[in-house]
Amino acid sequence: MPIIEKIDTENKSQVKRFVDFYYDLYKDCPQWVPPLSVDAYLPLNRKKHPFFEHSEADFFLAIQDGKVVGRICAG
Repeated sequence: MPIIEKIDTENKSQVKRFVDFYYDLYKDCPQWVPPLSVDAYLPLNRKKHPFFEHSEADFFLAIQDGKVVGRICAG
């Protein structure tokens, strides 16, 4: 059963792990066009993203056997 981890958006390595999941998941899919790196990280930046001026969100990873198997944002 997966373990759910809350991401600390101030921790760069946790944010990178959250963002990198989709790059790893779709790396072999020829139809997937990855977002620019800056666009992939912006939604997790509480200081710069305008969403956080009026709302709150938390980010979570699902971990199974030490590997990321899913991610979600609860806003």
